[in-house]
Amino acid sequence: MFVDDDQGLTTVKRMDELEVGDWVRSFHGKNEVVKVPVTYWLHRDPDQEAVFVEFSLDNGEKFSLTEKHLIYVGECKVNKSVDINSNPIAADKVQVGDCFYINHRTKETIFQMVQVLAIDRVKKTGIYAPMTNTGNIIVNRIHTSCHSESNIHSLVNTFFESFLTIKNQIAEQIFGKTTTELNISSGFNEIVDLLHLVLPSPLI
Repeated sequence: MFVDDDQGLTTVKRMDELEVGDWVRSFHGKNEVVKVPVTYWLHRDPDQEAVFVEFSLDNGEKFSLTEKHLIYVGECKVNKSVDINSNPIAADKVQVGDCFYINHRTKETIFQMVQVLAIDRVKKTGIYAPMTNTGNIIVNRIHTSCHSESNIHSLVNTFFESFLTIKNQIAEQIFGKTTTELNISSGFNEIVDLLHLVLPSPLI
């Protein structure tokens, strides 16, 4: 993915090279590309093996996500008035023929559509989910949510930031150090279920 430093220089990093504080690209507002910092990691486990959904795209590239990670899907014809943040679905619900939003290769403020030609399941090692304050991130030029299971960004983000604060308070007292990683993938479904119980249904 593209990472920008404080001098305006752009480099390309793999997901496992990304760090909290790195400035990445994100679609925000009226479908404009903005640069936002990685605030913390929801998941960062380089040793965890998982099943990924691998999409073969009509531009010749491949793109993969874990099964429940959310990605934005839209009509295959470019519509500049559409809200490209309005239809996130889990990767395992994407079908052949669906289209993703992709950042233009040379004009970074423009998005195009790229179509899914084939879908496979593959096992990979390493799970990463960086969080941004917009709730989405551009990965391999593809417009992707930061979330799995639930896209109620402001509520989920507040919940996990509080969770991370408590985790750090405990870790600092016991181990004398803090972290920017939550790594709660094994219990994420249960946490989302809890949010559904404690929040009014119109908010979910």
